[in-house]
Amino acid sequence: MAIGDMDFRYVTELDDLDPLWNKLGANSGQRDPFYYLPAWQLVFNDSYDPKSRVLIRQSNDSLIAFSQRSVNPYQRNPSDYYLKSIEHGWCFGSNILGPNGAEVLFDALIKFERFYWPRFSPIMVSGIAPQSATYKALKKYFSKGFIFHRYKTGYPVWCLFR
Repeated sequence: MAIGDMDFRYVTELDDLDPLWNKLGANSGQRDPFYYLPAWQLVFNDSYDPKSRVLIRQSNDSLIAFSQRSVNPYQRNPSDYYLKSIEHGWCFGSNILGPNGAEVLFDALIKFERFYWPRFSPIMVSGIAPQSATYKALKKYFSKGFIFHRYKTGYPVWCLFR
């Protein structure tokens, strides 16, 4: 059984692309906002990782979009899963969008914490500039229970470990 089966979907099960995701991605302030749009993210997932399911949660002004992946393709234990960027090749786009994206992630993880217990899986967050408002919000919500690790020097990719 996968994490929160009712919350994760295969890309082919999504009805339409979310207008909030398009709006937030297009207004991300990045030089190339195309990487932030669902058209890029979901096509990448469907092409390179079709067995991976996505989690999309939103509030009225923010959105998170993650992909669920197992480190062990033969066993599906809760501790084998981690949440990653949907587009995990270049990691240019952010999977946390909007002014309250960190809060949406925090609220979603409260629900999943019981499933992951006793070891919460790592979370890969991409497209977050150091010292940006989103980075500061992530630190606010997750600094007490998670360790922040920069994935690669020069890349705006962070891994949160518990």
